[in-house]
Amino acid sequence: MTPHEPRWGPRSRRRTEVAREFLLRSTRAISELPAAPEVRGEITSSWRRSQLSGLDPDRSPLLPHDPAREGHPRLVHAATPVLERLSAHLDNTAISLADSSSWLLWRRAADRRLLTGLDRIQAAPGSLLAEDVAGTNGLGTVLEVGRPVMVAGPEHFFDGMGDFTCVGVPVRDPLNGRLEGVVALTCHYRDTNEHLLPLVIDAAREIEDRLRNSTSSTERALFDAFLRSSRSPAIAVASMNDEYLFTNARAAQLFEPSDHARLWHWAQDALRSGRSLNRTVTLSGGEDLDVRCSPVTDGTGPAGVLLTMRPSRAGAASARSSTVGSTSMPAWDQAVEAGCRLARAWRRIAVTGGPGAGKATLARAIHAAALGDTTLVELDLAADGLQRFACDRGDTSTTFLIRHVDGLRRHESLELATLVERAQAHVLLAVDPASVDPTLRSRLLDRTDGEVAIPSLRDRRQDLPGLTETLLRDLGPTGRGRPPRCSSEALMALMSHDLPGNTAELRRVLATALAAGTGRDITVDDLPPSHRTVSRQGRRLIALEEAERATVRAALETSNWNAERAAASLGISRATIYRKMRVLAIRRPLHR
Repeated sequence: MTPHEPRWGPRSRRRTEVAREFLLRSTRAISELPAAPEVRGEITSSWRRSQLSGLDPDRSPLLPHDPAREGHPRLVHAATPVLERLSAHLDNTAISLADSSSWLLWRRAADRRLLTGLDRIQAAPGSLLAEDVAGTNGLGTVLEVGRPVMVAGPEHFFDGMGDFTCVGVPVRDPLNGRLEGVVALTCHYRDTNEHLLPLVIDAAREIEDRLRNSTSSTERALFDAFLRSSRSPAIAVASMNDEYLFTNARAAQLFEPSDHARLWHWAQDALRSGRSLNRTVTLSGGEDLDVRCSPVTDGTGPAGVLLTMRPSRAGAASARSSTVGSTSMPAWDQAVEAGCRLARAWRRIAVTGGPGAGKATLARAIHAAALGDTTLVELDLAADGLQRFACDRGDTSTTFLIRHVDGLRRHESLELATLVERAQAHVLLAVDPASVDPTLRSRLLDRTDGEVAIPSLRDRRQDLPGLTETLLRDLGPTGRGRPPRCSSEALMALMSHDLPGNTAELRRVLATALAAGTGRDITVDDLPPSHRTVSRQGRRLIALEEAERATVRAALETSNWNAERAAASLGISRATIYRKMRVLAIRRPLHR
């Protein structure tokens, strides 16, 4: 570029277009091609992510659209005056606001032709502009990299967006640093200039100031407690409630999204008792920590808890046998260890548990850890019958995993008991005690040398975060980066349910949520309705609250999710209906 040529002039655009044509139309992946100096590194990285998401630059995307989406009231309330004032003083530009998932919430422009052009590429309120569905753009790409981004003309992944330049800046909660949304300025490419980015940065900082001033007494109490305790970088410190999480650098290195839910579930004991608790906790990353949990109040009531954490003195000496790597499932690990001890000492082990609890999975884990020198043969008695076991039960180099005992007739169950008693092979007998006649159950279990039970999920809720991670790794798309994750709010909702179908039910719920979502992380909105009925305090709603929830939701649905009209129909204020939506966990469905 010559000294007199504008950075975003016609020649610069043409050079970018040539490089874009070379990189995006090649039959080889961008990572395998030589670097193009005409294109900034953050843009080529975004193009590569867009390609890995399966997007085609020649095909206009059909973006998910939710016209009723309003965003978090706190963010919208803080941003609207700032953005309205900015848009009133700017010509030939559009000002917009997106939430932390790239849903476009708000947009203003005096130039109707500019708005029409943005509508043509679906950049309208209610549209999802996440990078994995809309390609490189000034909203979704900001959320991917977590910093201000300018996407000028042909730097967009999709051809149809090439006439526009978009400058996006993240808006963060001043207290916890959490990304709340993105403020963006869009103009025609010909109007691109170096003053756009500073202008949007100033607007984002002003919105953050307004967020700080709107902080509640609960948030301030949590934050103040965190500041008082986080002076030493060697100690991991966090303060939290069901919505907020403040961590220092040490704790941030340890925490995954599921850890917020895991720790908060345990910490509620401290809130109820009003006194500090000490416990060794295993995080999802596998690290054992000695945790002290102290309640925090805001002068009027409980605000949350303060956690101080150090590496566990006992953790380094404990040997863990989990089959899911570093994922933490303490009750599951105990069952595996107990089963391994039995399997090393005896030949015939009963693995018991309710329907869907994971009996067969536990048996496989025991075989892998304690009987790996034998061949595992799985027999589904509902389909295979007893013949294979009857013929090969004397083979000491084989371990039989026997499932679906409840499908046998009485005389077959008696025959199985005799075969188990006489077997020289190793036997792992998976049994749901409640599904077998008590007499036959006693006869079968008496023929084994020992029993290991896997509790129902309602009795091992501490395993649910780790189990959720494991199931999502299995359910998520292959070859598309990190597996999907479950937000802490969604995980809290799941942990409040008994899940009578155990692991099988959890797997079905997560698969349904992934199908309902956008292919990204699971939020409460993505869960089936039957698993969203949980209060903000993390407990199941009582019958009266369920009735109130149904009434409020019906009013919202009748008014097309317009909160003001719904409140009027119920004879309450708009502030009250927002409070009820928050307390009763009522959320707008996503129309995709």
